[in-house]
Amino acid sequence: MTVSLLLDIDKITPSDNGKIILQDIKIEMDKPGLIWIQGLNGSGKSILASVFSGKAFIKNSGLSVKAYLKLRTSDGKTIVITHNRHQLREYIENVSLLPQKLGSSTLALHHQDDICFPFEGDFPDFPGRTNKEKDKIAIARIETLNNKLKLWTHLTKGLGQSSYGETRRMEFACSLSGFRSIIVLDEPFSGIDKDYQKTIIELIHEFSDNSSIWIITSHEPPNRFDLKPDIIRHLNLPPIKKHVFRNISEIIQNRFAKNPIDVQKNVGINNLQIERKKPQESRVELPYFIAEPKSLTWLEGLNGSGKSSIVQNLAGLLTSSKILKISVCGKVEGDAGKAPNDYVRLLLQDPYKSFIYRTVKEDILSPNLPMEIREKNKLDFSRAFWKNLEINWGNLNRKPSTFSFGQLRFLQLLLIPFTAEVVIFDEPLLGIHPSLHSTILSALISIADSGRIVIATSQIGIIDQDQNIVFTITKN
Repeated sequence: MTVSLLLDIDKITPSDNGKIILQDIKIEMDKPGLIWIQGLNGSGKSILASVFSGKAFIKNSGLSVKAYLKLRTSDGKTIVITHNRHQLREYIENVSLLPQKLGSSTLALHHQDDICFPFEGDFPDFPGRTNKEKDKIAIARIETLNNKLKLWTHLTKGLGQSSYGETRRMEFACSLSGFRSIIVLDEPFSGIDKDYQKTIIELIHEFSDNSSIWIITSHEPPNRFDLKPDIIRHLNLPPIKKHVFRNISEIIQNRFAKNPIDVQKNVGINNLQIERKKPQESRVELPYFIAEPKSLTWLEGLNGSGKSSIVQNLAGLLTSSKILKISVCGKVEGDAGKAPNDYVRLLLQDPYKSFIYRTVKEDILSPNLPMEIREKNKLDFSRAFWKNLEINWGNLNRKPSTFSFGQLRFLQLLLIPFTAEVVIFDEPLLGIHPSLHSTILSALISIADSGRIVIATSQIGIIDQDQNIVFTITKN
């Protein structure tokens, strides 16, 4: 008997309001294969992925789901989920999910433990095979994942010590280390270097067999990744929503044009060396880096090259326990972790870590800033501002988790106080549809044009070096 899947969505809304996110969607797959979900930021790809994974049906998901989900496993078992969630636990046990949000994969990520020793429940009951034979198959798969994704040097690190791209590779390995009927990969190529994107494509081809249905979400078409899905589903935004992201860019441009400043000094680094304590880790070197006022300066490098460590040092967010030696000139001076951050604003690579309060609106009002800045912000964010913003974005008194990864990347721009002299955006194009790259770049350029220093990081090969100021990190 072969695996099959049926999803019939009536409508999906946030738990706290009735605004419809997805409705009238039916997808049926009567054999193992690949379902490709494609769309712009905010079109509902991640929500659809969470429905396929079963997580959208959980009570505290923040979603109200009216849908019918039916799975028939390869051993002939039928599992049905509706609003009553009667068989939800049983369904989730048959699913592996790679989410966009770091650290929330279906296997709790403890690096070495999970990748080397997946849960016993991940091993299927192969007919006629002994436990030893099953273990051999599982261990062979895990070794393949570790070797091809070069994870061995990262497995002994604690949580949070790997870069975004490295962690994405490890969570991808977690999602494939078991044997599940449904494998859901939400933007698996996001934040991954081009070479490792090719490796992930090879692994998808290698592990695709006659026992699983794969669901992959992406901004781009499948032929971009040399994949041939059985079903392609486009999630199209209504025309008005395509202007939502441009709305944020226009707000930023107007806001900073009205609040220009005159920064007198550069932010620079001379002969930076990052030597982490563990001997197996390579040394990162950046011989020279300087960012000037009224310019957008890029810092590019591969996954794990130290981009995030460098910009977090500039923002004064890292302590000397992580980085042993750093020499910095200009306005930001001193040992690692000593840089003042009252005039530096860093937007983190993972937007869910930038939004730390109960609602997005609370974060935008920046209650963590000094009182005098907070009062100016409140004046700047007038009633008309909120009305204009919520026409396009809906109610912002919502949990950050109810917004998509890409939506939060744009909303991060509203976290920049106009008092900031130095603005640093770690991987601003990460998770953004290619058609919207120019929109987010226009916002960053407008901040630089207002007299500020703007620094952004990027993977190698994305930013045109002839048209931009780009510094490249080397890793020995």
